[in-house]
Amino acid sequence: MKLTQKVLTAALLAAIAASPLPLWGAEPIGDQLSGAVVLTEVEKAALEPPLAQYSGLGGGSEPLRELIEECGRYGCRGECMGQMLALANEGMKAGKKDSEAVESIRKALKSVADYSKGRGVEPTPEEIARAVRANISKTPAPVTR
Repeated sequence: MKLTQKVLTAALLAAIAASPLPLWGAEPIGDQLSGAVVLTEVEKAALEPPLAQYSGLGGGSEPLRELIEECGRYGCRGECMGQMLALANEGMKAGKKDSEAVESIRKALKSVADYSKGRGVEPTPEEIARAVRANISKTPAPVTR
């Protein structure tokens, strides 16, 4: 892990510890974010950089929990989940509230899932991430094989 990432992670943990709604306690991050989604160590590592940025942008714990849970529900795990959090960060940088940014991603995830189900395909996490990004940016990226 790079020194910058270690410093950001330490700062993030300190800020969260002081928050009235802490994300971390004695349990691992995945257990704190959502009881419905248990994250592997690899998934936690993929979330680390966008999570630090999310916190720095003032993102709240409840929208974050909702996003993690929604990603898990639709099979968007690991790097895909990190990309969804990065999309939330982009939305917040563009002026959206954390809840608005997350809600747009949640709607896009559901849209991709409904489309895939209607086509009888089960997209990979990479395909989900690509389709959600396209849905949010309104550019075509069908989930077909």
